[in-house]
Amino acid sequence: MEVDYSAMYSNFIGKQIKVQICDGSEYKGTSIAIDVYLNISLESAAYYNTANDAVVYYSSLFIKGSYIDHIALENQ
Repeated sequence: MEVDYSAMYSNFIGKQIKVQICDGSEYKGTSIAIDVYLNISLESAAYYNTANDAVVYYSSLFIKGSYIDHIALENQ
């Protein structure tokens, strides 16, 4: 049985998500694109260091999938 990851990832498009990268820091923002390699584009994003302090705000950014530990939908 083959899994259709593109359909699963499309559920994240246009929603507020949290992306934790391998060093434990996080990005939070609105996802505008995700591919099967977990490369993610975010709008209105904020970077949080491991102490959970907002460090930098971005109007848009790209995160390479190989740096991502996990992604999750933010509580609505």
